[in-house]
Amino acid sequence: MKKGKKMMAFAAVFVLLVAAVIVAGCGPEQQYAEPIGTICSLEEAYENGWLTQEDILSIAYYYNQGTDGNEELMGENYVPKPIVPETLDEERVNQIKRTYLNDILQKPNESFEHVTIFRFYGIYRDCFVVSIGYVPQDSDIFADVLVIPDYPIGNVIFRYQPFNIKVWCEDR
Repeated sequence: MKKGKKMMAFAAVFVLLVAAVIVAGCGPEQQYAEPIGTICSLEEAYENGWLTQEDILSIAYYYNQGTDGNEELMGENYVPKPIVPETLDEERVNQIKRTYLNDILQKPNESFEHVTIFRFYGIYRDCFVVSIGYVPQDSDIFADVLVIPDYPIGNVIFRYQPFNIKVWCEDR
């Protein structure tokens, strides 16, 4: 009998210890180990009908830092859609980073400590538009903007190709 009670006590302690390790190890990154949602380029989102030309205009306004290149479409008094909220909450950031690693980089087991959201351009039709990239430690990233031409999406001009702008939608 005493041996049985000791075994039960040992088993209970073991189960509690394993549970504690599992809970402690489940930070935000592990919580979103599976990709949640869909991520694609700005151009793909426009072609799929997830974003309208008006959405693209607002994004271009923020990306180009004004109406530069799109004066005809925007006019003199153009006001883009406001970026609301101004920043993303941590849970959404983690979901976007995990989906980016899994779907774009195809590195599902990689930590996303080197994935950076450089800029948030807003939410358009339930899609989150971000500038995102994978930046390994001790790397230098640069682009020669003199050789990158204007890039049109839906007749809207982006100064320099927006290669790092991605559109993340939770339920597409």
